[in-house]
Amino acid sequence: MQPTKTFSLFPNLPLELRDQIWLHTIDWRSHVLPRPPIAELAVCREARKVLLKIYRPCFRPVSARVKDDIGFGYGTSPGERWVIIQGMGNSSPRSPYANYETDVLHLYWAIYGGVHRGEPLQRFLFQDAIDNIQHVLILFNAWAPRRRGPFMRPGAQPPLPQPGPRLVLTYFGALKTLSIADKPKLKVSITPLDEEQMHKQRELLRTGRWIDDEVLKREKLALRSSFAEGKILIAVDDPTDIANPYFSFDLAQGWVDSKAKELPGWSAPKVQYATIIPDPQD
Repeated sequence: MQPTKTFSLFPNLPLELRDQIWLHTIDWRSHVLPRPPIAELAVCREARKVLLKIYRPCFRPVSARVKDDIGFGYGTSPGERWVIIQGMGNSSPRSPYANYETDVLHLYWAIYGGVHRGEPLQRFLFQDAIDNIQHVLILFNAWAPRRRGPFMRPGAQPPLPQPGPRLVLTYFGALKTLSIADKPKLKVSITPLDEEQMHKQRELLRTGRWIDDEVLKREKLALRSSFAEGKILIAVDDPTDIANPYFSFDLAQGWVDSKAKELPGWSAPKVQYATIIPDPQD
């Protein structure tokens, strides 16, 4: 007997059983928000009605269009060459929904920058999400941004401090974890340059330029297509191999502890290191 991929009797099952089956389609992994569209919500009206008990509105629509933050790095030496892709992915299309219990909100610059400009957090997130999101992610360079720019001239006014995401954490009422991580990245080796090509590349680098040859263009396109839009967060139990000169785990935990004393009603999260990987199921 040949196996079948269809089950035509599904509509005849009791409603309670059908609801349980739809609930079993939920992916309980730690997706980084905002996440790509959730396909299960578009299966049918019945599935959507059931699944919206778990996937709750999170992001409000914003008029400003933000491009993706995918970037590339390159390197070459005699006999080898590589390209690195890094970033969180496209900003659109993204799902406005989230599983408050398991999904991890990436507190990125558009949100905390807007709050620092005086905009309410509710402009970006629904109040229900602010009250119930349990997990938040902040990147290393957002928690402790590096100073950039020219040296100050004597007597010049110091630059205004860059907005950070720390204080915005205190707006969330049900936090359990604060994850600190770096952007996801992937490094691949590609066809190395010959001696003549390396000489040309060095000449171009002296002028601040980098030439994309056909091999590099092809590899960049392949990487972009394989670097999944969905991102998964994984907690790191032993952070000894994570080194970042601009971040101190103890200082981060100390900041959270001090805020918990200042704000006794705040649900202070546990601070943890984490890694972000492309969703292997994409």
